[in-house]
Amino acid sequence: MNTKKYLFLIFIIIVIMKISLFFIFIYSTGIKERFANCPDNVFCSFDINENKCKCVLQKDNVHSNFPVDNNCCKDNCQKKDINNCNNTDTNVNYWCPIAGKCLKYTANINANQVSSNNCGYDVLNNQLILPFSSEGDCLKQLDPCEKYNDMSLTKTQRITNCLKDVNCGTCSTADGDEKCISGTASGPIDLAKYYYCDPTNKESTNKYVYGNNSAYILQK
Repeated sequence: MNTKKYLFLIFIIIVIMKISLFFIFIYSTGIKERFANCPDNVFCSFDINENKCKCVLQKDNVHSNFPVDNNCCKDNCQKKDINNCNNTDTNVNYWCPIAGKCLKYTANINANQVSSNNCGYDVLNNQLILPFSSEGDCLKQLDPCEKYNDMSLTKTQRITNCLKDVNCGTCSTADGDEKCISGTASGPIDLAKYYYCDPTNKESTNKYVYGNNSAYILQK
């Protein structure tokens, strides 16, 4: 009786081992196929909007990052932070207008990775925010309402602080993104960039909101 139990136990172990080897083979094959379908020129780049390191591709002369499967990069981009994500062993810097400040970043000078040198994208129109070559140039064009887009604050705090400022208003998207921009009760100041932010719009998409500011009325 003990012999039968022993043989049965060996049989169960063999079956489990075969099943395990089968799944290991399927998994490893899937990984190889994913790598086989990956582009050649992929690298790690820090996404300022999402605040994380991602595997990306720079296509042709379009200096913009295109996200790809994180498994395509040999380096584990997800484990990197802003200090070691980009390949930036240089003394060349650029500045980005973020939350009302001009922040300095180290530039990537590799020709096929220069798309890393960006300041993220505008959540309202998805346009790439280009960097400045000097802090002075950045400060000259800094939007005074940008300081209210501090992502360390909650969305409610950002919007509340923005609408208290007589020089600012908010614009929203269909995805629920909302941004503080320079404006008056009539609408955005920069109509070329935010022409679709409409103060008369009753929908949540592209709706421009201005605070109940008596100071603006007194200015008139």
